Amino acid sequence: MTSLNRRDLTDKLYFKLRAAGYSTIGRRYGTYLPDPPNIGDFEIEVLAKQKKEFAIGIVLDDLSGVDVNFIKQKIRFLAERKSTYSGNPVRLYIALTRKNYFFVKHLIDSDLTDISENIELYLVDVEGELVITDTAAGGKAMFPRFIN
Repeated sequence: MTSLNRRDLTDKLYFKLRAAGYSTIGRRYGTYLPDPPNIGDFEIEVLAKQKKEFAIGIVLDDLSGVDVNFIKQKIRFLAERKSTYSGNPVRLYIALTRKNYFFVKHLIDSDLTDISENIELYLVDVEGELVITDTAAGGKAMFPRFIN
């Protein structure tokens, strides 16, 4: 199983927000879009907008050696944001790998229950990206012999 780096997770989060109907304002590791601004002392990966609603996307890829209180503080600070003019809450999307998903989910469910409605966890799984249709599994589809 190959592991996903921070750039791959950011790309997956970007496509998730695009599929949800958001228009991207800033994206880290992007070619044409500018990097999103830091919010407080924290870096974000994606800043998106849908009509008058904003969304912040962050990636938590490697939590080994990271202080738990720092993670809680970052999630709390970003999930409590409200837009400047309308006062609408800003939705926080968090892209996670499988090894960190259950830890962060437990953290949100136990310590951050008051803001959990503004947070959406997005599990990025390498094995979930492999799509095999019924015709391919049945041997009826033609596959090229050499795939470059």
